Amino acid sequence: MRTFKELREKVSAFDFVKSKIEKEVGKSGYVSKDNPRKPQSDAEKAKVRAHQAKIDKENAAARAKDPSQGRYPKG
Repeated sequence: MRTFKELREKVSAFDFVKSKIEKEVGKSGYVSKDNPRKPQSDAEKAKVRAHQAKIDKENAAARAKDPSQGRYPKG
């Protein structure tokens, strides 16, 4: 069982790291219960979907060209 002092030191270490991140990159640099993620806008969602479609298309083309996908050597 942990002592109160050990728990307090652990919390203070967490607060130290959290404050250090906040100083370096701002409050948007970490996610916590006090600082939740901001929901994506519709434009961001569309951008992500377009990028994923592009990646899927490239992967499908690679699979059509070489069905083994480089997993096994040719020969």
